[in-house]
Amino acid sequence: MCPVTILLFCLLKNLQAVSFNLAAQHDKIEAFTRRLEARRSPAIWPNTLAAKFKADMQEKIRAEQKAKQQQQPQQLPPTDRKSNWTTV
Repeated sequence: MCPVTILLFCLLKNLQAVSFNLAAQHDKIEAFTRRLEARRSPAIWPNTLAAKFKADMQEKIRAEQKAKQQQQPQQLPPTDRKSNWTTV
């Protein structure tokens, strides 16, 4: 056998030894999901978790705005009418 043939034969044999499992990634994700479910983790429902964070943030913003309004003295709205007082 020529050296090139031997080299190609070795390469093909090594390539056949290395296999790629397409289901491995799915299996890892499934195992991780099962662990989260066993712990009853809220991370399983990311939309619900995000909605809770959003609601908390909106509540905090509303409370800050209300506190800011209470700190400011109440001002009367400007009027377009001329004053009824006359200068003498």
